Amino acid sequence: MALSPADITASFFAVLKSSTAGAAVRAALGAQGASVIPADDLKTAGLVFPLVALRAGPITGERYQPRACFFTWWVYDEAIKRFTRINQILPLIEAAYTAHIIAYGRTDLAGGISQEIPEDRALGRPTRSITFTYTTRR
Repeated sequence: MALSPADITASFFAVLKSSTAGAAVRAALGAQGASVIPADDLKTAGLVFPLVALRAGPITGERYQPRACFFTWWVYDEAIKRFTRINQILPLIEAAYTAHIIAYGRTDLAGGISQEIPEDRALGRPTRSITFTYTTRR
């Protein structure tokens, strides 16, 4: 059974959005699943902070060959809060993604956690990111 890029992305997103593994992250965000969004929704009005936004990166390899999929969670907060809550949420995200949290492959931290960005281009708010790689042969 081959996994489509959409299936892999949906599984990765669901870890924080609705799974038990992401419950600590949702609790720290305060607004539960409403603060877990795809990056395409960052321009939506009425965002609740802090929030995490998933940006899916490239997927390398061909079907039945080793494939690496890159996913980055961006954590945003209000300017007045700076990085206090962001820095508390990042280790919770890392803990949610155990090696075999997603079937048929392995999830690993890729490159660690980014530097603090005081005012990002997307929202003009403090942010940091954490990137993972998911490797599969399906």
